[in-house]
Amino acid sequence: MPVYAPLLRTYGSRAVELAEASAESSLPATPSKRAKERDAVNEGKVTAGLIQSVLQEFLRHPIQLTLRYLPFTAKLFLAALLLRSRRLSGKSDVTFGDVIEEATRICLSSVNSPDAKIIMRGVTTPRGLENAGIELEISKVINWEERGGRRGGRVGLQISEDELTTAFHQDQGWKEMLK
Repeated sequence: MPVYAPLLRTYGSRAVELAEASAESSLPATPSKRAKERDAVNEGKVTAGLIQSVLQEFLRHPIQLTLRYLPFTAKLFLAALLLRSRRLSGKSDVTFGDVIEEATRICLSSVNSPDAKIIMRGVTTPRGLENAGIELEISKVINWEERGGRRGGRVGLQISEDELTTAFHQDQGWKEMLK
C-alpha cells in the first residue's frame, strides 16, 4: 500500500480541487436563490462518483495528469534534472548530487518565488528533494540507480522533454525555474 500513497494523494487532491470548484461555481448570486440551491446536496463534496471520475481521467492520460498535479518540490527536482542534463549534453551521467546543486542554484535565482524561499531550507538538507525523487521514481517519471550511496546515484528521465513541456505549458513557476 505505501507504494501507491503518492498516487492516492494526487487523486484525492484532484477530487478536492474539483469539489471546491463545483461549490464555488454553484454559489448563488443573491440570498433569495439560496433556498433553491440547497437541493444540490453533493455540491462541494468529495463523493465516490467524483473520485471515480478523477480515477478515469488519470487512467486516460496518466503521465500528463501526474505531471500537472506534482507538488513544487517534484517540479523543482525535474527542472534541476532537465537543466543539468542539458548542461552536460550527454557527456556524463547526472547524479542526485548534481540535481541538488542545480536545485539550489534555481532556488537562489528565484528570489521572487515564495515557494522557492520555503523549499530552499529543504534543498540545503536534501531530504525534501530525495522524497520528491522517490515519488517521481515510483510514478515512472524518472529512473534512479543507486551506486555509491544516494547522492552519487545516477538519475535520468524516463519520459521525453516534450512530455514535460506539454504538461507544464501553462505553469509559470516551471517556466521561471527553467530560465
